[in-house]
Amino acid sequence: MSERQLGLHYILDFNDVWTSDPSGTGKRVFELMKSICIKVGFRVVGSHLELFEDATVSPPGFASVICIDQSHLSAHCYSDKGILACDAFTCGPLERCREAGQLLRDGIMAMFPECRLTKEHVVDRFEIK
Repeated sequence: MSERQLGLHYILDFNDVWTSDPSGTGKRVFELMKSICIKVGFRVVGSHLELFEDATVSPPGFASVICIDQSHLSAHCYSDKGILACDAFTCGPLERCREAGQLLRDGIMAMFPECRLTKEHVVDRFEIK
């Protein structure tokens, strides 16, 4: 991590996130995300969970986002493909973002013990030259 950066982006991809209840799973992941925001001290300014239940419109799954005053946490799942992408991004205190990303990773892996973490990247953002 650079000493001259204002942001951090914690990116997670999971495979084998199989669920027969995409709606219930979306709600559980959304609750996890909200609890992480409280735990690390993010100030939530908005949130939304969209459940994809009509396969004629979108593949089954969900998308969720929690807007914080200094960016966001998000999750997007295609339950028929068993894939879930999550991220935490902030231009606030970098250690809080790192902690949020780790809590998100650990929470998803506890929720889906058979899942595989296929990507975990921490990216410096808003680097000052």
